[in-house]
Amino acid sequence: MNVKFLSGLLILAAFFSPLAQAEEIEIKVIKIASELYKLEGKSILLQTHNCDDPEHSQDAFLKMNDSSKKIVFRESKSSCDVVAAYKLSAGGVGSYSVVIQYERENWYAISSTKSYVRTKQCLNISERKRAVLSLSGTGFGTLHIGRTECQVEGVYTKLD
Repeated sequence: MNVKFLSGLLILAAFFSPLAQAEEIEIKVIKIASELYKLEGKSILLQTHNCDDPEHSQDAFLKMNDSSKKIVFRESKSSCDVVAAYKLSAGGVGSYSVVIQYERENWYAISSTKSYVRTKQCLNISERKRAVLSLSGTGFGTLHIGRTECQVEGVYTKLD
């Protein structure tokens, strides 16, 4: 089995295990937006709260116990609460009528689902809007909001 795949599974299993003992897992994260980090080499995003760490890639560890999950940065010694994790969805091919809600910079929730769309340089639409999500099968595609088109960098599913 691929070592990267296995390490990704271990991170996910540890992150979402309700019986998790105090654990520390070595990770490397890249800040991709305000309060949103990508695990380097993985298709997993971590949403944080009150996190003001630098934009560049950093060595960190994911510290978990029964009541909290935190990213702790090695250099700065700062930490951030992790409030959610998302995994890149296997994208279907086609166009889908969706209702989206702006969550944060280039991050939209798809109403009535656990799915989220990560866009590139898209308008910040604060209200719920009907849209058409066109996917190429790789999770990439276009989000059509009225006359506006946004490049889709991925469709993600929130992990419980």
